[in-house]
Amino acid sequence: MAATKSSPPVTELYIQRATQADAMQALSKLQICFQANPKDLTTLDLLSRAFVVLGQAKKGIEVQKEMARIARDQQRYDVYFQLVEKLLISAPNDEAVQELANLLFAHTGVERIIAITDARNGASIRLLERLGMRLQTTASAIFRGEPCQEHLYVLDRAGCPTL
Repeated sequence: MAATKSSPPVTELYIQRATQADAMQALSKLQICFQANPKDLTTLDLLSRAFVVLGQAKKGIEVQKEMARIARDQQRYDVYFQLVEKLLISAPNDEAVQELANLLFAHTGVERIIAITDARNGASIRLLERLGMRLQTTASAIFRGEPCQEHLYVLDRAGCPTL
């Protein structure tokens, strides 16, 4: 069990280096942690990140979807929401990701999802609109010391496309 407690910080270092060899080292250490507790969100997060470093982003997304299910089952809705938001960006057309987003409305008190993006970020704007979000307002802001315009998009429970 000592390996389980010490492995996450070590694997974090391996993953931060972002080399294939280090990611493989991380995976070998994470396997022990995963076998000890397959529902540990920290271990699963590190696994997901290791897969991305290895160029296996699809496996990383699958791990994130499992993390979201576990967070939902553990009623850790703050974590669940963060994961769903991340998945909607990385895999917006994935049916399971869309279902996880629908479950956010169906099984929580969340009434509205809000997203803010730079008005110049066309890719983000297209993604948000594809997800059924609508532009609510635009406001001046400062980002990294520079003035910009930010769009605020919303998706209300009533406006969720598949609910």
